[in-house]
Amino acid sequence: MDGERILVVEDDAAVAWAVQQALTSCGYRVGIAASVDACLRQVKQIRPDLVLTDLRMPGRSGLDLINELRVSDPDLPVVLMTAYVSLSTAVDAVRHGASDVLGKPLDFELLRTLVGRILRDRHLAIRALPEAGQELDPQGTGPAMQTALRRLAAAVDAPCVLICGPSGCGKRTTANAFLRSCGRGSPMIVECAQVGEADAADMIAGIIGRAGATGAGVLMIEIAELPISGQDFLARQLAMAGAAPGIRLAVTTSRDLGHLASQGGFRHDLAERLQSVSVHLPALSARGEDLTDLVRQFLRRIASRRNQPLSMTDAALARIAAHPWPGNLRELGACLEGAAILARDGVIDLEHLGLEDLAATVWEPLMARIARDHLRISPGKVHAELLGTIERIVINEALAATQGNQMRAAALLGLNRTTLRRRLRAVDPTPTLNGIPP
Repeated sequence: MDGERILVVEDDAAVAWAVQQALTSCGYRVGIAASVDACLRQVKQIRPDLVLTDLRMPGRSGLDLINELRVSDPDLPVVLMTAYVSLSTAVDAVRHGASDVLGKPLDFELLRTLVGRILRDRHLAIRALPEAGQELDPQGTGPAMQTALRRLAAAVDAPCVLICGPSGCGKRTTANAFLRSCGRGSPMIVECAQVGEADAADMIAGIIGRAGATGAGVLMIEIAELPISGQDFLARQLAMAGAAPGIRLAVTTSRDLGHLASQGGFRHDLAERLQSVSVHLPALSARGEDLTDLVRQFLRRIASRRNQPLSMTDAALARIAAHPWPGNLRELGACLEGAAILARDGVIDLEHLGLEDLAATVWEPLMARIARDHLRISPGKVHAELLGTIERIVINEALAATQGNQMRAAALLGLNRTTLRRRLRAVDPTPTLNGIPP
């Protein structure tokens, strides 16, 4: 891609100049370093997209450089150039983490083709920064999330795991953590929606090949968007998984692959194979037990990034608990990011959230319908029954939102503590949290 930065590490000035000219003509910005130490200094300064390095140089070698870069910048692709090409040299280079090996004297047409492919793969399969809402550790105490985590733990030896669930529920983060727990380190990520039909098979073959050589896992995001040529290759690859045990895939989707296959939109055999080991992540609306902890995780991360202490009022937390969150963790994360910007004093309150007041749009119409039904079914008892039920629910939810703290619950309800205690005795609620006195 035009304008990307390439750093050439070569002690032979004539060779370095020739490589620079060949790649500059393609629109790349090319720098030169004459040694490993010079390269490491420049990497910190210019943040290149690709490094081309000679194998044998005075002092430290190209393999030494690859080892250094694997620690300091594991996402940076490195191509090894050498006049001493052999099978053992190529295998050794790939094991150290090289993306490819080029023989000398250089074929500049092959060089340009290889550089273009690697940079295209890097663009499509780079280890992307997590989106808002996707950077939380996959954990939870609720039954739905616990079921998902148990299934993941049981699938640790599976060559491929499908992680499905609604958009924004944390599939990417969970899949990433799963591959890391398998000892795979940072995975190579394929954004399937960005893969073109013409080069899908070649691109995936290259990524899986490098992953197999280096031991990295492969994370394929939204597999339903993968072009048919990529599906064909992946189906063949999974069929041979027993012969290639070093490959470990985690695949995500927010769509029903079985239904998609029945409509002709996905390979039927691939859908069946992927669904054989699958884990479903719940929507945020099904994770009520985890919501407070999730909000705290978000606030800690945002506060750390902004270098600003953050807290939240009980009223804001209650509004968050009442919101349906159709966008799941992604929507929650974006909401809290915006609220942190607006809360200049570091205390997030209702006005900072920007959430719709559900009372007017949802609850009032719902209560009107319930009232009409009760007027028809239980005339003469409606007032006492409905108000008692509503008060009991509201008090329980206020206590739940404040972890059973009656002083804070009273403030949340706009009551004093004495009045709250009196109403507790009057409605005789069944608390939603253990240890809350009746």
